[in-house]
Amino acid sequence: MRAGPGLLLLALAMAGPAPAQDPTTVLEWMRQGSTESRHGAIISLYHSRRADLSRLPEARYLVGHAWMRIHRPDEARPYLIASRVGGFEGYDRWDSVGLMLDRARVVEEVRPPLAREITATAEESAPALRAYAAPSDWSTRVLRELPSFVERALQALGKPLPPIDMYLFESWATYERFFSALFVGASPTPRQRGTGNRNVVVYCKNSPAAPVDARHGTRYLLGEVLHEYAHALLATRYGDLYLERVPGWLNEGLADCIAEEYFGSLFEASPELVRAYVGAHGAPPPYKDLCHHFYDRDEGTHYAVGRLLAREMLGRRGVGAIRDLLEAARGTRDFGRALEQVCGRRPEEAYRALVESLRGR
Repeated sequence: MRAGPGLLLLALAMAGPAPAQDPTTVLEWMRQGSTESRHGAIISLYHSRRADLSRLPEARYLVGHAWMRIHRPDEARPYLIASRVGGFEGYDRWDSVGLMLDRARVVEEVRPPLAREITATAEESAPALRAYAAPSDWSTRVLRELPSFVERALQALGKPLPPIDMYLFESWATYERFFSALFVGASPTPRQRGTGNRNVVVYCKNSPAAPVDARHGTRYLLGEVLHEYAHALLATRYGDLYLERVPGWLNEGLADCIAEEYFGSLFEASPELVRAYVGAHGAPPPYKDLCHHFYDRDEGTHYAVGRLLAREMLGRRGVGAIRDLLEAARGTRDFGRALEQVCGRRPEEAYRALVESLRGR
């Protein structure tokens, strides 16, 4: 993994101005920030106050904890070790230094070997994407496709791209163990072949409960990997509180739009899925459900609406509008306002128009 923060610090979003108070007060701010998932802000603050914070074991603990929460155990390890050397093992009911170091060890033990590094442009030396995978026909196909993934990422976000680590598995048991260690004890659902989050993509080709539809085959799997890479890019570029703020339909719809080249059949089938839902229920899914209960209801229809509505909102600019959208959303802290600002339409109005157009066909 990468030796130091480097470009990663460029991808960390500060939640507000760094406190100018004494170190004890700053520590309390960092601790509160951790409970609010402002992990990037904690890391950035620490680096801006390194001279007076680096001597405090508690500060080292909080930075190590933050790196673990944004899925970089390699960056967390030296801070956690320094916290332990200084005699601080953690707070009551928080993950202890020992537990986090154990998780970092598991990640190191079960991760596949480094298979490929991709730089975004000829001018950049640091890799934008590092892929870890054991040799196989399937992983070879994915690795061959990675330059196209990075090119699509550049179309959506421009440069510099946030650096992402991708881990590809074929054994579900190994994938589960890695997933649990990296994502703080969480486990994938039986149908969850992959996920993309800040700084990382984890994907397993084989799921015991979600066999690949023969109509889709390898190309569909490639699209799923790109979809998860898109999630990682979006979450990393936005920074703290992305998943708390982004509407569910937009989060999934943008990822599908980035992967549209591989998901042609999904986009083609989506209008009929929405029409069938409206025919069966007499109305489309409520917009609030698409925003706040996206994963609680009929996922097939919700995903169909998400990809169609996201494509409609992006308009002629296509995925090229995503960079401006994320920047606007970081400024307003409101994706609805950002969509109106960048795309020129309120998403609720675009949704109503989309449903009416589907009904009229």
